[in-house]
Amino acid sequence: MVIWDPERRVTIANELLHHNVDDTPYEGMTVKGWPETVLSRGSVVVERGRVVADQGRGQFLRCERPLPAHPATPRVPV
Repeated sequence: MVIWDPERRVTIANELLHHNVDDTPYEGMTVKGWPETVLSRGSVVVERGRVVADQGRGQFLRCERPLPAHPATPRVPV
């Protein structure tokens, strides 16, 4: 669950984002609306923009590749 501040304006910077890459194509964009609090399974994991969850919390959920992303089957003339 996310508690959102629809009026807050934020200029996106890579340091604000919680991902495992070195940059973002959104760097420098100003957006209106920003998450204030994030809850996961009843626990607060982000509060006032700060991650407060223990490191390593969470669970990787593997999913199958969506059908449109599968290689096309070559058509063989009959």
